[in-house]
Parts: sequence; structure tokens; C-alpha cells
Amino acid sequence: MKKIYIYLLAATSIMGVSCSEDWLNLNPSTSVTTDQALSTLEDIKVALNGVYRETSQHSYYGDNYWYYGDCRAMDVQARENKASGKRVTPYYTYNVLATDNLNITLPWNRPYLVIRQANNIIQKIEQGAVQSSDTKELDRIKAEALVLRGLALFNLTRLFGMPYINDNGASLGVPIELKPEEPSHQPKRNTVAECYEQVVNDITTARSSLSTERTDGYINYWAAQALLSRVYLDMGKNKEAYEAATDVINNSKGLYQLYTRDEYPTIWGKDFQAEALFELYISTTEPSEWGGGTGGEGAPMVYANEEKGVDWNNLILTEEFLNLLEEDPNDVRHCITQLSLIENNEGLPEAARIRKVFLSKFPGKSGDPKDNNISIIRLSEVYLNAAEAGVKLGGEYLEPARGFLNQIVSRANPEKSVRAEEFTIERAKSCDRLDSSDGKTTKFLLEFGDGIGVETVLMRQPYGNSICVSSQAGCNMGCSFCASTLHGMARNLSTGEILAQAMFIQELLNQTGEQINNIVIMGSGEPMLNYDNVLNFIRLVHEPYCLNLGYRNITISTSGIVPGINKLAQENLPITLSISLHAPNNELRTELMPINKRYPIEEVIKAAVNYANTTKRRITYEYILIDKYNDNMTEAVELCKLLKNQLANVNLIPINPVKERNYNRPSLARIKAFAKYLNDHHLTATIRQEMGTDIQAACGQLRNKHLAK
Repeated sequence: MKKIYIYLLAATSIMGVSCSEDWLNLNPSTSVTTDQALSTLEDIKVALNGVYRETSQHSYYGDNYWYYGDCRAMDVQARENKASGKRVTPYYTYNVLATDNLNITLPWNRPYLVIRQANNIIQKIEQGAVQSSDTKELDRIKAEALVLRGLALFNLTRLFGMPYINDNGASLGVPIELKPEEPSHQPKRNTVAECYEQVVNDITTARSSLSTERTDGYINYWAAQALLSRVYLDMGKNKEAYEAATDVINNSKGLYQLYTRDEYPTIWGKDFQAEALFELYISTTEPSEWGGGTGGEGAPMVYANEEKGVDWNNLILTEEFLNLLEEDPNDVRHCITQLSLIENNEGLPEAARIRKVFLSKFPGKSGDPKDNNISIIRLSEVYLNAAEAGVKLGGEYLEPARGFLNQIVSRANPEKSVRAEEFTIERAKSCDRLDSSDGKTTKFLLEFGDGIGVETVLMRQPYGNSICVSSQAGCNMGCSFCASTLHGMARNLSTGEILAQAMFIQELLNQTGEQINNIVIMGSGEPMLNYDNVLNFIRLVHEPYCLNLGYRNITISTSGIVPGINKLAQENLPITLSISLHAPNNELRTELMPINKRYPIEEVIKAAVNYANTTKRRITYEYILIDKYNDNMTEAVELCKLLKNQLANVNLIPINPVKERNYNRPSLARIKAFAKYLNDHHLTATIRQEMGTDIQAACGQLRNKHLAK
């Protein structure tokens, strides 16, 4: 999955530009605003050209909307801090204020200007105001205006609304405008779902009237389908996304093809190359009011790597991305990264001054970054859209999806490919389900293709929906109180299988417009013994295209695998670490947890302190209370001494009895007395809220019931 991550991350980021001179036949300087009289076919053609030019203008694709995605992703970062006045930094830091040296209203106004002008064209054609018998041509012009309108609404909704998948689009998006309105018009906001529905309707309505020939600089059928695959992915409509993407891949052959490895180093900056499904033509010789003169304005300039004359060079590659890229010295993308040309490397982080941190993404047709076409969608993205949708669908879609991804992977390095076991996001099948009497806890037994079953728990809590996922099928830690160890460990779970548990729950919650708010990797298994797959899972659920879950909303629980704890501390991820302690001394802990022989309590505590000091995150120590075994005041005193002055809290867990184990739950009085002593001696302790006791929600109980049959 680590390999997949860089291909998904980088291939979507490094946009291409591509070459025909058809666009040049339409002189941009003759474009008109659509508020003027539109009575002839020539009028309407020139007006449509004006909409394309508005789309390429400053504060739309000529600037902000081109780098928004990059500067808020994980592969690119701002070069300097906000105090330097750089225009990208506020967006990178998610800290845009009214006092900043930029006009936040323009990214709202410009797309709505595009919508207004597109609406005027559509209305004139629908009203029969254009004097022409060429109805096919009029339908084509209307179709292109519809797609441009839908694209503008899509971009506005993504920027100013919440992600569709958060709540199935129930939150507020932006106003939908379907006809020309006066400037005084003040529409109400529509929901995100309504906005996406309109976007899909605009593009799908347009398709039948669009050309299936290559139309460089203009929207054709294939560009519309490609954009639809992007929209459907955002909506979580994976089958529709897959069908739209594969239509382009399978049926546009002869018109478009992926850049080859040999082409890749020299392709950037040229007009309308092989992958260009839709790009906006930029010319520095055209009047600036039509997107010329100053060219693409801020979009390419924020990537510029120039010593003098440019003060916009504000985006550089992140250390995380560079580390991934540098794992493969033969990756072709090394050819478009550069060392800094800026005098004294001013503004660069110290560690970046000897690394190729600049992306030569927009070299410009004439060597001027401003003289660079604006790529809206490339064939590479369509392949990745098909791969992402296919892997989420699973089953029969998996192998074709892997093939689409490997087209991109093998271009980067012909010796590399993604194996099936690295790629699969399994579809989990529910074999059993138990619901607690209070309706707050549901436990599932999920089964994968090889018949292996794992447990996943949904807990509905006042602060949101929490899920507990398994990292292994079974467990070999041998803890004497745990049901998971009774049948040993079958195998590690893949990244896809861990993710499948979360996606199963999320699809369930989608039915009621809810979402997962917290994830605890505390089910069956030891996460630190399946480290790479667990970490890949954590990174995936954090991504906006997946569950968009904050790292602080993720907890990983370990029995005390010291090397894993130390390794996790270096990942620089603010996730919560939970350590199963269960005893304050080695003798007692070894009886409960045989792993203590390998990693005694002193080493575990040392690793935990290091984690807390490195991440500045509080450690949670899990402590199972067993009647008259480890719940005496003697153990309470020892525990306070052991954890004194630590950035930590203790989670007290009254044991959930397992019939195969001879342990009993303490009385409520003993539980409260133990907690009181800890709190009275300045060690924060909470008693875990009991959830699912009536359905045997402890790890392994449901799985063991089925294995025993």
C-alpha cells in the first residue's frame, strides 16, 4: 500500500499540459461578454469563447483553483510562513482571514460570472433567439456551456461546502443559478447534494450533443465523461465513476493516450499533448482581459523556481513526498524536480536546501511560466479514477482496476507493478450481528474471501460514532483474560481488510446520514505486529477521498511492543497511543500478559514516555480490573508510583467475563475505590463506560462462538 500511496498521491498532483493549433483559429481578443446581443451563430460562438476565457481568468483556473488542491494536500507545502505575505500560505495553513493580502471573494465571484455567462448562452438558444438553422451546432454550443456551468458549480461546492461523503450531501453548499439574474439577486444556499445533482444533470444532459472527435481547447464528450468520473468519485458513487472512466479509457483510443516514459521528461509546457482531455489555452500575446498578456497569472507562478523577478515561488514538495519518491531512484518523476535557484535558498526550510524541492510543473511554452496552458483533466487522472472506483467496488472490478493503476506505475518505473495483495480493498461480508439492548453497541462478525472472520464493533456515543477494528484474525499474544487468544492467530489482515471493516460500518451509517467520528484499533490482534498495514490504514482513513478522519480521532492499542511504539513515535502523527498495562509490576503482568517476558514493564514505560515527549500526546494506559487479583489498594499504590509525573491517564476496565477464563468482575464499590485512590494521588483515572456487555462485546467472543461450532 505504501507504493500505491505515492502513485495515487503524485500522479494526481503532477498535472500535464498537452498540442494542436485548433484553438488558435478562434482569436480570444474577439471574445465578447454574453450580456451583449446574441442573435447569430457567430455571436454565440464568440460568446462561448468568452466563457472559456473567463474560466481561465485570475481567481478561477488562471490562479486559485489551479493550486488549491496541491497547497492543501500532503505532497506540496508553502515555502514561507504566512507572515511573509505569500498568497498561497493562508490556504496551506487553513488560516485565511479578511485581513490577509488577498481577496477571498474573487474565487466566489469569478466562477459565478462563468455560470451567469453560460446561463445567458443556454437561455438564448433555448428561447430560439439565435438566428440559425444549424441546430446541431447550436446544441453543441449549449452542451459545452452546460458542462462549463456544471464544472463551475462543482468547484464552488467543493471549495465552500463540506465533502459530499460526510453526510450524503445534507449540509449547505452554494446557490444554484440556472438563469441570468440581476446583480441585486440574493439567492439562498442549496445543499451539497442538490449542487452535485445539478452538476451531474448538466454534464449528463450535455453528453449526447458533444463531439466525440478531439477538440483541443474545448469540451468534448470524452472530457465530459472524464469530469463525471471525478464528480461521481466525490459522491461515493463508485460504479458510476468506474463506468464513466472506463468509457474514456476503452472507447477514446486513437484520440488520447498516456504519456510514455520516454515522453514524460519533455512533455511539460507544450500545447495539447496526448493526455489532454481538456485544457485551457493560454497566450501571453493576447489582451490580458481575456487571460492573455499575463498568461496564467498566479497558477504557474506559485510553482516558479526563479532567483530574480518572481516573488510568487511559494510551493515546494513536502519532505514526506520526497522521501517516498527517493525510495525509487529510477522513478521517472525525478526528472521534473529541481534544486532551488533562489539566491541563498531564502525562505526554504533548512533540510530542503540540498534537496530537489521545486516541481518544474509549469515551464511555459516560451520558457516563461506564465505562458503555460491550464490542464483541467488528463487521461492519467481517468486511469486513477477507474482504479480507485474499482478497488472500492471489489470483486470482478479488482483486477481491471489494478491493471489501470499499473499503467501509471509502470510508466514511472517499468520494473515496478502493484501486486494483487498490495492493492485489494476487500468487501467484507457480515456473518453475524449482535445488538445491545440499549441500542448503543453493535458487534459484527465480518468474513473475507478466504473464510477468515474478524470482529468489528460500532459504539454510538454522545460525542459521535466510534468503531473498533481488528488488525489480525485472532491473536497470539496469549493474554490470560482475553478471548481473542483462545484459537491463536490465523493471519495478519491486509490494509484493505482493515479498511474494509471501516467501510462496512460507514456504508451502514450512510443510510442514516451519519459518519464515523473515531476509530480505535483495539480489536483482535496486536497492531504493532502488523505495523505497515495498520499505518497504511491510518493514513488512508485520514485522506479526504476516504473517511477524512483527523489523526487525533484515531487510537492504536498495543500490548507493549516496544520497537513498534518507538517507531510510531517517529511517524510524526498525532494519533492517540493506548497501552495495555493491566498490572503495576512485572510478576503480576507476566501472569496476565506473557509478552511482558519479552518487553518488561520498565521498557514499556520508557517507550511510552518517549512517545509522549515526541508527539506531545497523552498516553492512555488500559488497566483491566479483575476481582481480588489486581484491584487491591496495593496495586493502586504501585500504579501511582509507576506512572507518577507522566503525561498519561488510566482507563479502568472492569473485566468482561469470558466463560473459558476463571476471572470475575469486581464489585462496583471496589472499582470506585480503586479509581478514587488514583485520582486522589494525581493520576487521572476514568472508569470505562460499559458498552455491549449483554452481547459479549469483548474481543474474540463472537468469533470464538462461531469457531467452536
